[in-house]
Amino acid sequence: MEKYVWQQMRRDEIAEMRDHDAVVILPVGSIEQHGRHLPVDTDIHMAQTVALGAAQALAGEVPVLVAPPVWSGVSPHHMHFTGTLTLSVDTFSQVLKEIVTCMWQHGFRHILLLNGHGGNDQTMKATALKLGAEGIEVGAVTYWDLAAAEIAALVDGERKSVGHACEVETSLMLYLRQELVDMDTAVTDLKVPPTRLPTGGPVYFWPVFDPGTTGVAGDPSHASAEKGKAILEAVVQNLAAFVRRFHKTPIS
Repeated sequence: MEKYVWQQMRRDEIAEMRDHDAVVILPVGSIEQHGRHLPVDTDIHMAQTVALGAAQALAGEVPVLVAPPVWSGVSPHHMHFTGTLTLSVDTFSQVLKEIVTCMWQHGFRHILLLNGHGGNDQTMKATALKLGAEGIEVGAVTYWDLAAAEIAALVDGERKSVGHACEVETSLMLYLRQELVDMDTAVTDLKVPPTRLPTGGPVYFWPVFDPGTTGVAGDPSHASAEKGKAILEAVVQNLAAFVRRFHKTPIS
């Protein structure tokens, strides 16, 4: 059986993956409110699911290790809602730096940060720049950015990209973990403009979801498990293609 889950492997098995120049994917996400209808681990669950899917797709072709997920991220803009657990920007950055530094010290030279939470995006990429300045080269990408065109073509609502507890995330959860989704409590909320969302511009301000808001940005009413399956397949396929290219990149 192909092994690619870091925490389920013995040290010699991990060392062997290093000796074969494995790509290490570090899933990064958050624990935060996702409206009333989705579980609070949606973001980290998706990052890990996509990483594992790519590792499986590349089995026998490109050696891939999926590292233990960093489940808490930068989510102070969700703290008005119960269930959110957040790190500060500085703490989140330092956690990423220290984990990546351990991997680099062990000899891994192709390390990819795979993000599933918009609020992490800017800090994650800034941390990658800081690591690069210290001679530790890493990649950093948010999973839905890998399949933006495919997602836009698959969704039916007004918003053609990922929002929050939206059509895309709800579809993915309906496909992967329908038992944790309560569509009876799902609401549509398009009042948060895309430019206020973390990936909508260079800077956004706190809090995005303040008292009196729904905690949703998008239209989950259009969500379906079939759509979630198609979105997941597109993202995994594009991540696998990205990892193939990344693995060929010479890194000192």
